[in-house]
Amino acid sequence: MTRLLPLLALLATPQGAEAPPRPSAEIAQLRGFVGNWSCDGKVPAAQGAPESRLRSTVRIAPDLDGFWYSVRYEESDRGGFKWQAYWGYDGAVKRFVETAIDSFGGIGTSTSTGWQADRFVWTGEVVALGQKTSVRDTFTKRGREILHTAEAQIEGRWTVVLDETCHPSTP
Repeated sequence: MTRLLPLLALLATPQGAEAPPRPSAEIAQLRGFVGNWSCDGKVPAAQGAPESRLRSTVRIAPDLDGFWYSVRYEESDRGGFKWQAYWGYDGAVKRFVETAIDSFGGIGTSTSTGWQADRFVWTGEVVALGQKTSVRDTFTKRGREILHTAEAQIEGRWTVVLDETCHPSTP
């Protein structure tokens, strides 16, 4: 089936089209995330574990002819957790979409309405370690920094599971 997908896309292209399709104008909202980032933060104390410090790197770049943005997240501690996502824009539902997988076998999908003032919020669901949960990631612009807060629904309420501040870095 995966071999048929490119063919189906070609068949959906109008006959006589002189140029390939172009990414939506909305996708430009993701440009502010592009680059290499160094992040420092914390994971709050939970279930008897103490609060811990966190360091990570993030690489975000346009991909697949600008229709998607590739996001690669890697922690240098906490077991070297890694996360790979693709961010795009779905014109049919008028929302940004995210599909993500991680190095612990997790998978998730989220959506966003885009930037609201200085905040970009993703909400969705992940399946991690055999558990399905609702998640929310809030990115806040503060000058050249981006603040990131990750939350999960735990026992019916939003609980912060990670707080970090990211700064532009060199590759």
